[in-house]
Amino acid sequence: MPTHEGIAKCWAVLEAEGFARPHADAQATETSIRTWAAILADVSDDRLQALTLAWLRSSAVKFGRWPHAGELLHALGDEQQVDDADEAWSEVLSLVRWRGIEWCRAKVGDADAAIAARQRLVDIYREAVAKGDQMRARDAEDMGKRLVRGPEERIRAAYVGLAAVGGWRGLGMSETDQETANRASFRAAYRSHRQRAQLTRTEAQVAGLLDAPRLRALPGGRS
Repeated sequence: MPTHEGIAKCWAVLEAEGFARPHADAQATETSIRTWAAILADVSDDRLQALTLAWLRSSAVKFGRWPHAGELLHALGDEQQVDDADEAWSEVLSLVRWRGIEWCRAKVGDADAAIAARQRLVDIYREAVAKGDQMRARDAEDMGKRLVRGPEERIRAAYVGLAAVGGWRGLGMSETDQETANRASFRAAYRSHRQRAQLTRTEAQVAGLLDAPRLRALPGGRS
């Protein structure tokens, strides 16, 4: 979610380019900030700045009006709309084929274990780099590439998909002629989990928009 300062910086860039922010008193400005934060909930400050610049370079500027938050959201395409179910399927399938059922069950048996394992590799990599141990750093990096990629929500979605095909044991022991059906089951469960997670976030954002404590007024805002 963009910070108060990130939204303020975005607005400052728009104003610097000659776009007049709609007149608002302190309370209306506060509501506008909360609304932008809710709409752009999956956007970091850095990406918000990139979206702002992309919008300023688009044909939308010819209208000369202050943009809605949703217009900026799609200026570079919507990252959340990328369907990576096939990639996640490939990751779990490659891992069980590489390491085997028992290793997967012991080391990355569930989502929490997988998340912890990835974090340990990150810590090992950073420590190795700090000590100049290139071999250890490379080993940690190579191992990290074999695990299911983050962020955490994506890993959890992959494990929901994995459960739909019988877990590591069910996947590892499946026959070749079952792969198409397993892939379909995995993809459906993975997508469903990610969609539910998105809906949950949206509901929380709307609730926060209605119930959030008052924010301080935007620096330099109109009153």
